[in-house]
Amino acid sequence: MQFLIALAVAGVTSSGDGAATLDNYPELKLALSQSQRQIRSVDGSFSIDPLNPSTTAARSAPSALRRTESVINATVSFPTIEATAGTALNGVVTLARPSDYKIEVTLRSNNLVLKVPTIVSIPAGATKATFVASCSPVQSDTKVTVTAAGSGITDTVSMVNVRSPRVQSVTFSSSAITHGQSATGTVKLESPAPEGGMQVQLVNVDSAALECPASVVVPAGQVTATFTVIGRSVETVTNVKIEAKPSYFEKTSEILLSPKFDVILPNLVHGQNETAKIVLGAPATAGGSTVKLFVNTKKLRVPSSVLVSEGLTTATFDVRCNGPVKDAVLTVTYNGAVKTYLVSVQPQ
Repeated sequence: MQFLIALAVAGVTSSGDGAATLDNYPELKLALSQSQRQIRSVDGSFSIDPLNPSTTAARSAPSALRRTESVINATVSFPTIEATAGTALNGVVTLARPSDYKIEVTLRSNNLVLKVPTIVSIPAGATKATFVASCSPVQSDTKVTVTAAGSGITDTVSMVNVRSPRVQSVTFSSSAITHGQSATGTVKLESPAPEGGMQVQLVNVDSAALECPASVVVPAGQVTATFTVIGRSVETVTNVKIEAKPSYFEKTSEILLSPKFDVILPNLVHGQNETAKIVLGAPATAGGSTVKLFVNTKKLRVPSSVLVSEGLTTATFDVRCNGPVKDAVLTVTYNGAVKTYLVSVQPQ
């Protein structure tokens, strides 16, 4: 402190390039020489070598980060540890305390399925800055580490699990089909399929009742794919379950399979008896198959049931017309499957 005071009193100053000289003050030069002390300016921009003033050097101003008084703890975080592929994820870099200078934080992702900006800047006096990370579609769940680093801050890491697309739903164009009929199934993902497409396994729990492909591929960038199912012969009404199973997840849907049958009615005229025919989609089982009949008017008479003999697919029954009628309803039930027919009887 005494040397600084002496310099001030003596009027010693630095030159434009930061150098200073004591040549005009031999007594002060001698004193400094004996002390072997070095004098620096308060802001550190230059220093004086007492023994050799000609070597006095100016120093460049330190960088903003190097002028930070001490290392700052920083964290990088995301609002969730799990992200859906194909979506954006908002991240935050947080300092433990504000800095007097702008802090530039370098972000690094160890996997390109999660892309982050290279630099995130935190203004002087602030403690937080946000950024957006983008998640690319993946075939399977992928854990990604994001590292925040920079001069003057401690390195920190955060883990994000980028999820592969899950099945959102599996549906059918028709809720019920019979033998030989088809329906279109649709698999829908919750997010776009990755490059190369996404294969979804289709598990048919009753292949005897329904023909269904083993899998379907959702094209890259798409969320849906369709497939076709075809009904097979069943003896009774059957609910068939289809499970869509990509990695880690599954969805289930059902389609109703009904026994195939039909009733063939002739033209009906008041006062006449006619013969109608029942046709099954498959031969009647052992002991025969029973078909139940019901009509909603007394102007038509039909039996309450008809037996189709074992091994056969057809049987006939009589229809008695007691009067003219329009749009009477004939209800036919076979092994849980129900059909209705509109019947009209013409006057004589």
